[in-house]
Amino acid sequence: VVVVGNGPVGSAVGRHLLERSIAESVVLIDGRTTGLGSSHGDRARILRSIDAEGSELWSVRNMQALVNFDEMQKQVDANFFTQCGALLLGPKSFVESRAACATTDESPITVSMEHFSSQEAVVSRWPYLAPSSSYGVYDKIAGYVDPLAMIKAQNNITSSKFGDRFSLKDGRVIDVSSAKDGSNAVSLSDGAILEASLVLLCGGAFVLPFTESKCPALYKQLRDVSVSKRTVALLEVSEETATTMLANMPTIKYMHTSTESTSRSHHEEHNAIETSTVYILPPVQYPEKGNKWFVKVGGGANCAISPEEINEWLAGKGDLEIATHLSDILRALMPSVPFIGTDSMACITTVSGEEDMKFIMDTPNDKLPNVIAITSCQGKAAGPSDAIGDEMAQRIGKLFSK
Repeated sequence: VVVVGNGPVGSAVGRHLLERSIAESVVLIDGRTTGLGSSHGDRARILRSIDAEGSELWSVRNMQALVNFDEMQKQVDANFFTQCGALLLGPKSFVESRAACATTDESPITVSMEHFSSQEAVVSRWPYLAPSSSYGVYDKIAGYVDPLAMIKAQNNITSSKFGDRFSLKDGRVIDVSSAKDGSNAVSLSDGAILEASLVLLCGGAFVLPFTESKCPALYKQLRDVSVSKRTVALLEVSEETATTMLANMPTIKYMHTSTESTSRSHHEEHNAIETSTVYILPPVQYPEKGNKWFVKVGGGANCAISPEEINEWLAGKGDLEIATHLSDILRALMPSVPFIGTDSMACITTVSGEEDMKFIMDTPNDKLPNVIAITSCQGKAAGPSDAIGDEMAQRIGKLFSK
């Protein structure tokens, strides 16, 4: 199997294909060294049992990943997950409906939620907060992942377990062509050609332009998928502030503007929640920014971008007006925190009108699939990517066992 994309999902699905003896060998292609941008090139992504849109499906994935992390970190003797808890703040109806999705029959673990029924109760626990809403729920097992460290851990686990059955190759895939015997020739920009029984496209937003030009049968199934350009604000704090005043800070999902609960499609609900809420990370140290400490805040309405603009967008600072708006919301929520300055970053997500991600296949002549695309993760896949990788590997295994 050739897996295109050494991101959170690609690195995970490659490992699980080997662990479940579904693939004889896996070649994982990493395009970042060739200049391709990535939506996971960051130091902190939230992982909590609660899904912001109230999806039980995504909550179960989140919890399964939380279960898996201890063993993964022991195998590589390195940490990529920080357990700091997660706080959800907003109107009672919003908070309780989201918390309920983490207590279903499918939940792999029992999550004990701590409820706060007043602003005073929230401020008593976290004195630096000044929320406009009066209700909160705290999930103590939650936290955030360092996506780059997690990908490295996945690669190291796979390499140490499977030796020469696994290889990681830098390069950019420029073509996938099928032979009459059902095999695939995967062409790289450096001239190398790899042969594979199955090709998995796990390149996030880059799956769209690639399938449009090279795999039209797959692209037809992605017509409802769009790439959304996102901006995050990074508010700098001193190391002293990070390690003292904000030492107990959880990740936060904060509804700053109430939105009426009406009957909405998943796409409408996702956009409404994104518009009326922000997500916030506790102080994280960024080596690529001079080892400075930043509190990250993101959110806002989805805004489509063409696939041709992806790399240029990722190379910039995002939308500075949006960054200022996000910064203002954070400063109002945390008025006593002595922020030093503000930076910003651009990122992207792939979204569709469906609750779940896309798992689509090209099955020529009604035979087994030779190319599968996994994309449209709704901006949620980085944290629970290990659970997603295992789930996708099992789906592939069932296809081929039949």
